[in-house]
This record gives sequence, structure tokens and C-alpha cells, in this order.
Amino acid sequence: MAASGFRRKSRANTRSRRSQWKARPAALTRCPNPACGERTYAHRACTACGQYRGRQVL
Repeated sequence: MAASGFRRKSRANTRSRRSQWKARPAALTRCPNPACGERTYAHRACTACGQYRGRQVL
């Protein structure tokens, strides 16, 4: 019977659950190109040199 949600959640429980929804800073990695080494987003082509996984894509 408890699965139907008839019991009210306390304000503290509701707020502690919502507090886990927070923005995280973007994960930046170094470009694997030794000549570049620029900080780029993971799993994206480098905006400085245009390489992704050792190939020129841009």
C-alpha cells in the first residue's frame, strides 16, 4: 500500500533529494596532439588543431 504514495514526504526529504540536481563544470582534457596540447572537451574534435582520435577532421 505504501507504493501508491499516499504518505506525504517531509520538507527536509524533498529538499535533500532536490539538492542533488546541481550543475557540474565541463570536463576538459588535453588534446592528444603533441604539437597542440590545448584543453578541449572530451569526445569532441579539438577546436585549435581540428584533430580527433589522431585524424584531421576539421
